[in-house]
Amino acid sequence: MNANRRSEYRDRLTALRDRFRDEVEARNEQISEITGDSALVSRAPNHPADEDTEGLDVEEEVMRVEQTMYEQAQAALDRLDAGEYGTCEACGRDIAPERLDEVPYATMCVDCANRLA
Repeated sequence: MNANRRSEYRDRLTALRDRFRDEVEARNEQISEITGDSALVSRAPNHPADEDTEGLDVEEEVMRVEQTMYEQAQAALDRLDAGEYGTCEACGRDIAPERLDEVPYATMCVDCANRLA
């Protein structure tokens, strides 16, 4: 991989990482507001049916997905720094540039990823 391509991938991965970090932080604030607001309204115990836990569960799940995406983008940047970016972790072959263009944090080539799917 030439220096220009590495630089392009670094820019894309950095943008992805930063976007997911910001989304995780914003979602975490939203969750804190939801749980904090309900705690401030009343200290009296609530019946479980009165609480909107389903919405909170969805928010927490989305935050976990965003956190995973953040971690994957950061790991790809670490691989780029280590000179291992673009190499399949399963078979050691190069990951096709088309795959990296679509999934810049990919750790496996299409063949190996399909075998695990």
